[in-house]
Amino acid sequence: MGLFGLEAFSLSFIPSLVSSVWILIFGAFDIPPENKASAAEALIQGTLSAIRATNSKVTYDPIRRDVINDKVVFPNIEIIIPSNQTAFNYNQECRGDYSENFVDKCSTKVSIEALSMNNIGLKENRKQNVELEISGFSVDLKNLLSNSDNSSMQILDPVIKLIGDGVLEGSIKTGVGYNLARDQFSFELSIALNKLTSISIKTKLSNIKYHNNTYSFDLDELEVVASDDGLRPFLDYQLQ
Repeated sequence: MGLFGLEAFSLSFIPSLVSSVWILIFGAFDIPPENKASAAEALIQGTLSAIRATNSKVTYDPIRRDVINDKVVFPNIEIIIPSNQTAFNYNQECRGDYSENFVDKCSTKVSIEALSMNNIGLKENRKQNVELEISGFSVDLKNLLSNSDNSSMQILDPVIKLIGDGVLEGSIKTGVGYNLARDQFSFELSIALNKLTSISIKTKLSNIKYHNNTYSFDLDELEVVASDDGLRPFLDYQLQ
């Protein structure tokens, strides 16, 4: 079955959030601030509801509208990805008894301190790029890999050894924008994984054309910065 729960989680979570940011970028020109905030909240709530449809449990604290910092924040998100019942002797090893409220002890917990959509236009003179930011996430890789196939375990087992306790922590921020006057798209991505690496990518593209099933564009700017905070042994192992 592969990555049970995680696969469905990815298929529902990532495309929904990308489309959410895309809609806000091109709808940010003439939509009233109240409607922008409501749209951002509805889009993220819809994404989290889609994750629930994969049999994952999703909870979060009340939504905050931060007008001063121009963002909508979903605090303290907790996602419980169910275990793969075909990968275990489920009833004996994973299913808790009545004293444990019959919980799935082999499930994977994903915690996010804050999921926010930034620069959506709640105030004047907003920044160009609409940003999606996941601050302070943590994932228990031990249980996640226990629910996966052997090939996934072989690839990521060295990562678990590098981070020590098997809990992957970090943050992710991505931003997309469009400058109408310059006909220029901008994209930014920053990923920080504790004890592993930090990566930052910034690029700007203009004059994007589509002809004969091929895209062409002018690359106006490209910046890539990466730091090794412990990932190098894993890369060396994979390249052997």
